[in-house]
This record gives sequence, structure tokens and C-alpha cells, in this order.
Amino acid sequence: SFVTSRAVIVLLIFATFYYANYCLFGGLGRKKSKINEKHLYTRIRGEWYDLYNFEHPGGPIALGLSKGRDGTALFESHHLLVTHEKLYKILFKYK
Repeated sequence: SFVTSRAVIVLLIFATFYYANYCLFGGLGRKKSKINEKHLYTRIRGEWYDLYNFEHPGGPIALGLSKGRDGTALFESHHLLVTHEKLYKILFKYK
């Protein structure tokens, strides 16, 4: 069914991020870069957010993919099973 297909896609995407994160950083724990960056800006639906202090379940790679650019498409496509209300409540803290 359509819902099952969406769930499989989300799981495959998560598995990809997890594996890449594990290979590059040794696990899901967030590692600071050697360059002491204090911000990780991304734009979602026209609003800029600083996600530097956000501990994303997908790890730093998931956040890094939208660093410094519009991450709306990435954000929307990877959060299919979470309500917009919940997502924007979390994002509001990083505006």
C-alpha cells in the first residue's frame, strides 16, 4: 500500500544516513568540526533557522546536507510521517 511504501522509503533513507554517519564519524554521536563553526543555517519554507545546537536523530550528515541553502525539499521529503505542527514547533526554537 501507499503508506507501507512511504515507510519503506523513509527507513531506507534513514539507513543510508546512519551508515554514512557511522563510516564518517564513528556513530550517531555529533562531532564538532575542527573548524570552530558556531552556526548551521538552513532555510525551510522561506524562514532561516540556525540548527547548530539541534541534535538531529539522523546525525550531523542529515543537517549538513542543507547547510547554507534552502532545505525545504529535503526537509519535507524526509519527514513524511510527522505532522507539520510537531515539526514547526521544534523548528521554532531555532529561528
